[in-house]
Amino acid sequence: MKRTVAAAALLLVAALALGGCTPAGQPPEPTPSIPTSAPAPSEGSIPAATPSQGVDVEEVRSSASAAGRPKAAFDEHCQVWALPEADSKQQAWANELGSSFLAARNADCPDAAIFPFYYVESFEAGKEGELIVNVDSTINNIIWDDSEIKSISALDRIALGVLDLIADDHPEVSRVTAVTQNGQRTSSSDLEDLERARSDDSAQTDGRLS
Repeated sequence: MKRTVAAAALLLVAALALGGCTPAGQPPEPTPSIPTSAPAPSEGSIPAATPSQGVDVEEVRSSASAAGRPKAAFDEHCQVWALPEADSKQQAWANELGSSFLAARNADCPDAAIFPFYYVESFEAGKEGELIVNVDSTINNIIWDDSEIKSISALDRIALGVLDLIADDHPEVSRVTAVTQNGQRTSSSDLEDLERARSDDSAQTDGRLS
């Protein structure tokens, strides 16, 4: 990832966090155009979030829609989402990192986090040291209003932002890759990208930019 892309991505993530956006509100400027429907994800091995028992998912979705929540962030109170079953050491590791990311965002689920993190669907292990972040495919249809950041995709922001939030506490992580559910788009950030972005952001003093 180029230096300017990495730095701009973290600057935007930091600005969103410092802006005090609450989960119940729409994401702050720059505001993307949010699509009204999602492409159907292809069949695959992506671990799915497990809905909580006894929850009417469609009722939660309808209520959120009526309140003006984006479709990608309907579960703001975390009634539906849960981490995938830890049926292997790799998935248990991915779940641990996912939980660490959510704790850093003060959220119990991705939908309770600020934009663009509420597009996150689940986590899984990739190659050694790599965390895969599965992302709602509707993120592919975002159109940025600000021409200065059009070159930086929301997937870039997710990959770099998640790495920023977990790298210090999990030194075994060397890369985060964000991938849409249909597998058509991916974005990866490694520790070199993170180091460059942090050093470029002179406005931050604590080394944590997300």
